[in-house]
Amino acid sequence: EIITAMARDSVTLAHDGFCSLLQLMRLFGQLTAILFYQIASPYVFDRPWRPTAFVPFATFPVILATFLLIRKKRTVRYDIARNEKQDILIERVNRTTANYRLIADYSKRPYFVGWLERCIRDYNNSFIAAAQVMKNNEYFAPWMTLIFVSAYTYIGGMQVIGAEKLSVGMFITNLQIFQAIGGAYGKIYMVLLKMQGSFDALVRIVQLLNLKIDVPQRCALARNRREMTQRLRAEALQSNPNVSVALDVLPIRMQNM
Repeated sequence: EIITAMARDSVTLAHDGFCSLLQLMRLFGQLTAILFYQIASPYVFDRPWRPTAFVPFATFPVILATFLLIRKKRTVRYDIARNEKQDILIERVNRTTANYRLIADYSKRPYFVGWLERCIRDYNNSFIAAAQVMKNNEYFAPWMTLIFVSAYTYIGGMQVIGAEKLSVGMFITNLQIFQAIGGAYGKIYMVLLKMQGSFDALVRIVQLLNLKIDVPQRCALARNRREMTQRLRAEALQSNPNVSVALDVLPIRMQNM
């Protein structure tokens, strides 16, 4: 567990967890600029205020957050299953390489080859299942963007040819803005999925960091050995005044084994 925590979980937590915060800041800045344009454009171009332009800002995060919460348990479960299979595979490889001489002497190489092949097959199956879940999650945001763009194509088109007199230029601009909003929220959704995938690594690292340590016991043993060595050295120098180096006459003791 310590090896996988250092080699895999720490990298996952730093890359998919902490570094993703910078991407979120950039994407929220992009959404803020789009929102500012939507608020300012009616005054700049002397056009009427249209609430349909603000519908994606209110509905996109609610829908995506709801879908993310619904899929959370399934996504985390498949991530944990994949990581467990990987841990088993790493453990089997380490045990096999550490005991190779014993395996070869007893002619058990075919058995261990089959053993490792089963571990690799189980890991591949769990990896494929987790990748399928992630891929299904990734396609939800583009689908939502396509639905919103299609809906506004009809609604905005009716406003262009109807009595509301929406200009063609504003209609095309709003379509591009809807696509930009959907793309930004889709990237935010992808970043949140990556951060959600790092939860298992976070839990493992937190558990390892909060395990009990043996530093106080080691410190007490070291102090006890140092005090005993000092006392034995003093006794050795008193009983052997002609000895210049006390370590040569110190007795070797083993106790409390």
